[in-house]
Amino acid sequence: MSMDRQAAAAERRGRALELRKAGASYEQIAQQCGYSHRATAHRAVTQALASVADELAADVRTLELSRLDSMLMGLWRAARDGDASAVDRVLKIMERRAKILGLDTPADQTDRVVSPLGQVRQRGHASSGRDTA
Repeated sequence: MSMDRQAAAAERRGRALELRKAGASYEQIAQQCGYSHRATAHRAVTQALASVADELAADVRTLELSRLDSMLMGLWRAARDGDASAVDRVLKIMERRAKILGLDTPADQTDRVVSPLGQVRQRGHASSGRDTA
């Protein structure tokens, strides 16, 4: 799908969401937005809501990381100078940052981690039907 078509589809999903927030039925949304069925209108609204939730989650993550950075700055010198309590707090902040950023992969999932190059190879293998090791 071209960028223009993607943008138009996203705009139409946004319009569908606005209509739903205003109380329109899925049948009305389908008619006003040009969807073929009420189920398609429902899917559009659901996708628009998911997009909004993703954006909100990203904003909250950014805010939380900023707060953690501020706390870390306040403790860094004391931790660096050997204050054991400050070191413990710094480590807790670092653990929280890693959790928010998804840096800590559970041990049982390490065999599923694939590098970007490995992903490209897997796609090439799947599309060509040949072994591309």
